[in-house]
Amino acid sequence: SEPSELPRQGWSEVRLPGTVAHWLGVDSCDGRGLDSFDWWLRRELPELHHGDGVHRLRFDGLATLADVWVDGDHVLGACNMHRGFVVPVPAGACSLVLRFAALGPRLQARHPRPHWKTALVGSQNLRWFRTTLLGRVASWLPHVDAVGPWRPIHLEQVRLLDVQELHLVASLRCGRAVVRVSATWRDLGGGPWGAATLRVGPYSRTIDPQRLRADGIDEHEIEFEGLEPWWPHTHGRPALYPCELQLQGVSAGAMVDCGSLGFKSFDMQEAAAALRVQLNGVPLFLRGACWSSADLRRLDADDGAVEALLERVVACGMNMLRIVGTGVYANEAFHAACDRLGILVWQDFMYASMDYPLGDAEFVAEARAEAEQALRRMSRHACVGVYCGNSEVEQQAAMLGLAAEAWSQAFFDQWLPTACARLHPGTAYLRSSPSGGELPFHPSMGVSHYYGVGAYRRPLADARLAGVRFAAECLGLSNVPAQDVLERGELAGVAPHDPRWKAGVPRDAGAGWDFEDVRDHYFPLVVRADAWDMRLTDPQGYLRWSALVSGEVMARTFAVWRAPDSGCQGALVWWLQDLLPGAGWGVLDHRGQPKPAYWALKRCLAPRAVLIEDRGLEGCDFIVCNDLPRNLQGEVTVELWQDGQRCTLQASYPVRLEPGRSLRVGTAGVFGHFVDINHVYRFGAPFHDAVVARLCDDAGDVVSEAFYFPGGMSTAMAGVAPRLRMEADGADRLLYLESDRMLLGVHIDAPGYEPEDNAFHLAPGRARSVRLRAVSSAAFARVHCSAANLRDGVTVRDA
Repeated sequence: SEPSELPRQGWSEVRLPGTVAHWLGVDSCDGRGLDSFDWWLRRELPELHHGDGVHRLRFDGLATLADVWVDGDHVLGACNMHRGFVVPVPAGACSLVLRFAALGPRLQARHPRPHWKTALVGSQNLRWFRTTLLGRVASWLPHVDAVGPWRPIHLEQVRLLDVQELHLVASLRCGRAVVRVSATWRDLGGGPWGAATLRVGPYSRTIDPQRLRADGIDEHEIEFEGLEPWWPHTHGRPALYPCELQLQGVSAGAMVDCGSLGFKSFDMQEAAAALRVQLNGVPLFLRGACWSSADLRRLDADDGAVEALLERVVACGMNMLRIVGTGVYANEAFHAACDRLGILVWQDFMYASMDYPLGDAEFVAEARAEAEQALRRMSRHACVGVYCGNSEVEQQAAMLGLAAEAWSQAFFDQWLPTACARLHPGTAYLRSSPSGGELPFHPSMGVSHYYGVGAYRRPLADARLAGVRFAAECLGLSNVPAQDVLERGELAGVAPHDPRWKAGVPRDAGAGWDFEDVRDHYFPLVVRADAWDMRLTDPQGYLRWSALVSGEVMARTFAVWRAPDSGCQGALVWWLQDLLPGAGWGVLDHRGQPKPAYWALKRCLAPRAVLIEDRGLEGCDFIVCNDLPRNLQGEVTVELWQDGQRCTLQASYPVRLEPGRSLRVGTAGVFGHFVDINHVYRFGAPFHDAVVARLCDDAGDVVSEAFYFPGGMSTAMAGVAPRLRMEADGADRLLYLESDRMLLGVHIDAPGYEPEDNAFHLAPGRARSVRLRAVSSAAFARVHCSAANLRDGVTVRDA
């Protein structure tokens, strides 16, 4: 219980930051979870001298019950892994000791009972402790207890000026850039500070002397002219400007680096049954994914890994990520990268699916301190657009049949929205996700978690019938990894019925099915085959076709939601990345590599895209979107193909779209006459089995391509090999493909290179070029192309 009782021998060296699970490489010890033990860490401090400054220790994250001793003196007791802490360090201090106390025994202690129970976690008492649920929801992932200094520990020396609080909020108001500024500091010998200047980009503004105090700056607003607004990358340039606070004292000057600021206005309001989302006064369709963590055991992956994931988000056409309440608050590097890359962030506060004890004064005090700290840190980031009080707290209570007054609490309904408005004005606040309808989970009002197409196995048309306004979660499917991963990864050769494969397939607690069963439900709607039979007779073929099923379901759903008259304002796919090998919810696998579902999303979420929506007896509609800040002029060409090799009909339709606009054109509008394009009238045998829509710009270049198969994709194998040709373009390669027969799910396997598109369909007789970006220093390229309906793959090499 005290550092003096610790043994001298038997210690293991570890590298900070990290968790016990990460260091040991195991999720349990002696058959018990890591929460069953106390874990101790110690370190000698560098020599600290008296000088013209002070020393302090800054702990960015301690999970979860932590005590800190400096030179044997207890200086900190922390019980919240979501908060940071700062403690002073006296000169001459030479030792640091940390203890992470066992949470397990505390979970066994008696606490007041909740009003309702959740099946998400094993212990209802977990609601009393401010720790992550990631790794504790056993039906989703392996059980991994978060224990240890999961974020960095900094030893800081501060001279001249100890800035204890600097609060900057940038916003756009009536087209003018506005910075709200306030600060508190402690003078360490540089003052008194007689003048202060705030510099943003090339412009400087002097702080009003009446606002400048000896110990800080009173809160006020400063306007700047000539600064461009910040946009998500799908709609414009994410303009950022370096910011610094310059202070001039009697004996010295000081400069405080304030990072970069971006200026935007964000509005998300519900009116009647509609939901309206606007950024800088412009309506926009939000699309993206839910972020859990880049690393299950470390929780905070290194900045390089996070940057790589975010670059994939941009490449996919996603413009929003939701930090879900079952995880952890994202770190500073994550938000800075989202600022720079133009990715909006929906930030849940870390509450999910439990009846939290928000009537307990001590718990509420900790919750308020956590929220204020998070808000002050995130408020200077342009990327943050939405704050949400919790995930599925209202839904859980409502689904248990409780009355509306029991769904939420004053902390979520009153205190948090007031704090968000005060500390980060210009952002939207939602008390819970989902919420807003007569019942919080009804999709036609407010914000929903839509799994009608997905877990509830509703027909694909339900995406339109449900009247979804905004899906903060949707389309949770078991997404199969890429073909090369199936052949060479950890699960190479493993059959889909093998327990090792099933370990990577998520399920809901208590359900007699998993999410692979959900995908199999949609299999015969997308592929002209029976999933059960194919899994028995051709398990590897089953996985190849299953990899395409998820993407086709996603593409058809987003075609409904991106239509100009759908009323849907956005949707976020559940999840971005898997946290263990296999067919998890992620559209990226556990290494951060794209799955076939990722490439399907990239095509249907692109800022400029053509999409195909099946409208039943009205035929197919073609949706054309132009989110970019410049006009789109060109045409849409629609082709009907039979047996994958014969074009039976073709027509074109001219398109001219202003920035931020989309249009819908029906089958008759394209062809000028009746065509049973989706074979619903069934006047005889269909004269086509595939529809191809191609959007070209005024230069004739292909911008986007979409495919639709009225009776499902045919599994008939093609014996005709595609023709391949490769050219060098610096370190990159350009791969040219052409086939006399339609190829489905073309997979490009190019070690050392990454294709700009993959898992795509290839129409007959039309050359397609794909850039292969060099990701390693390979001396030559060897590319293998296969397809779900191609009997034998084809290989091409550098000449």
